Amino acid sequence: MKPFPNSQIPDDLPPKTALALIDLLNGLVNTIWLQYHHELIQCIHEEHNIPPSSQMALRLDDSIEF
Repeated sequence: MKPFPNSQIPDDLPPKTALALIDLLNGLVNTIWLQYHHELIQCIHEEHNIPPSSQMALRLDDSIEF
């Protein structure tokens, strides 16, 4: 993830406005994640040179008894 350029917040920003912005941005992040999580994970792995995880292919609904 790349840093956001010129991300300066005014010193006189009211706390309620700051909270409203946080709520708005969190909602946007959640909406984007729900729609694109597989693609985003792949992009993050590519940016950080992380090989694909073999666990992603594991079936968690198998019938192995313990």
